[in-house]
Amino acid sequence: DNPLDILFIQQQVDDTPNQFFSDFMHMMLMLTLILLVMVGVAWFLRRYMNARLMQVNVTSDIKITERRVLGPKSALYLVEIDGTKLLIGETGYGLVRLGQFETSSQGSKAQGRSFEQVLDDTTSNEI
Repeated sequence: DNPLDILFIQQQVDDTPNQFFSDFMHMMLMLTLILLVMVGVAWFLRRYMNARLMQVNVTSDIKITERRVLGPKSALYLVEIDGTKLLIGETGYGLVRLGQFETSSQGSKAQGRSFEQVLDDTTSNEI
């Protein structure tokens, strides 16, 4: 029963809360670092996939011109294939063609004109 042993044991007991706090802060720092890395990787992958999709759209005959997310498991796609546009719905159960229309030359003529002029031309052609 050496008095120095008692002092050593007492010092170890006193350092325990400091060690706990230090370990806890180290754990929180590592958790934050891991979360930041995961967010960074997700951002990079999303950006990379969008760039890849655009590159594929340029070189392919099938182009995904627009995508609208409706919910967690549903989306609409506007797809163009050789001048024909398809509206495709995606759900958790599969894909469904919702509509189809031809890309008309009228759409290219409409560029540079006001909405009123296009509306007048459209209504005059229907009468």
